[in-house]
Amino acid sequence: MKKIFTIFIFILAFNYPALYAQIAVALHTDGDSGQRTVNYYYQSDGFQQAYADAAVGDTIYLPGGIFVPPSPIAKQLVVYGAGHYPAATTETGITFVNGDLRLDEGADHLHLEGLHVIGSIMTNTSNLSVNNISVARCYFTTGITFSGDKTNPSTNISFIGCVFNGTGAYSFQNIQNAAVHNSFLRGRIYYSEANLFSNNIFFYTSNSGYILNSSDNNTIRNNIFLHSSDWYWVSASTGNKWYNNIIPAEGPRFGAGDTDNGNYKGVAFSPVFVSQSGSDFIYEDNYNLLSPGTYPGTDGSQVGLYGGVFPYREMAIPVSPYISNSSVSPRTDPDGNLSIEITVEAQNEN
Repeated sequence: MKKIFTIFIFILAFNYPALYAQIAVALHTDGDSGQRTVNYYYQSDGFQQAYADAAVGDTIYLPGGIFVPPSPIAKQLVVYGAGHYPAATTETGITFVNGDLRLDEGADHLHLEGLHVIGSIMTNTSNLSVNNISVARCYFTTGITFSGDKTNPSTNISFIGCVFNGTGAYSFQNIQNAAVHNSFLRGRIYYSEANLFSNNIFFYTSNSGYILNSSDNNTIRNNIFLHSSDWYWVSASTGNKWYNNIIPAEGPRFGAGDTDNGNYKGVAFSPVFVSQSGSDFIYEDNYNLLSPGTYPGTDGSQVGLYGGVFPYREMAIPVSPYISNSSVSPRTDPDGNLSIEITVEAQNEN
């Protein structure tokens, strides 16, 4: 159960302006004796400074603001932002990362969450192997690029509750054992082999390209697609397994050797949701299903964002403590102290 804590902070009035004059990046380090230390970075390059000082296993907390990422990222770290939904970040501001997130050797077990990335997530060079990467509740203005020929593949890459709002190609060329759960995708999938796409919404509608390109033996289950044409679904791909997806097309051409089982065909995209318009992700839209029980997924839960193993978290709030409200007294007390009240909500994983 989610817990809500209210913190009362009393500070001297002459110190109060400093609270908002500087926004700190925090680096949390667990020492050998179990003693946690915290270092703060107040400059605009705080993300880069914290990264430079971080050791394997450390956690970096990014507040609302605009930060240039370290390039490349070559350390096992946990990085939390404040989130990317405007309605959820009124107290903190959105955490913008201005640039591609480039992963290099040493980034194994990296976890990223709560970031609005102006760019893509990618490997720094072709045929570079990074493993056990998890990305949750992040927004990317473009997409995914893991290039190579699988002679040295990246493995166990997971994306959970993310928004990929770029319309181009998302390259899984050098990924094995990847999973995309409960996310929004506007672009096309290229070179994906034996990966899982579960409980997502695919916005791609163009008749100038295919949703799945040069991609074999993937499992595509419990998703919702916007594309209504019978054509432009699969190109140069075989052995893909399509289960329990909502598909507006009456007879989608999945391709030779593909499995077509339990799919809901001829279902118009827009009436499926409580409130949805257009062909891209919109914060104000409501992607809950009008009739959740009408379209069960392979596991018995509903198809789309709110079913499956990782139901979509409303407003993509990260699992780090969430500041939902704050208030400041208009005046000091007789001793010159100023009262600040901050409501912090602890978060569960789901």
